Amino acid sequence: MDQQGGYSNMELGRNSGRESGRDAPGWYLERADGDSLRIPVDQFPFLIGRGIECQIQPASHRVSRIHAELKPSTASGFLFLVDRHSTNGTYLNGHIVREPVPINNTDTLRFGDEEWRLLHGGLDNAATRRMEIITADPADSEDYAPA
Repeated sequence: MDQQGGYSNMELGRNSGRESGRDAPGWYLERADGDSLRIPVDQFPFLIGRGIECQIQPASHRVSRIHAELKPSTASGFLFLVDRHSTNGTYLNGHIVREPVPINNTDTLRFGDEEWRLLHGGLDNAATRRMEIITADPADSEDYAPA
């Protein structure tokens, strides 16, 4: 973390080509429909939506231009899911996201009518993919204080 409390490109693992602990996330989003498409979460902000500035651009008309965002907390280093005031909602494991929430390995994220699964690294066995459950509380983070 730099002196201003932000992360450098190397700390976030952007273009580093390696995964080393919490500072280099090694996170991926994989289509939940069984498609083998796997997108690395390797830059921040990581945006999901139909806009050209988004890293994932679903073709669905139920997905807003900038629908949601994956964002690391500079305080805890954990990854959060943020709904960007989408029309049709962002869901985490079937529950609507109304404020930034911490996300965990193997969580299911839904944007409009598209479902994706969050995975860490290249682990290929569902039993071993279930890593330590992060019990971060968004209220503990200055990054996500309610407006």
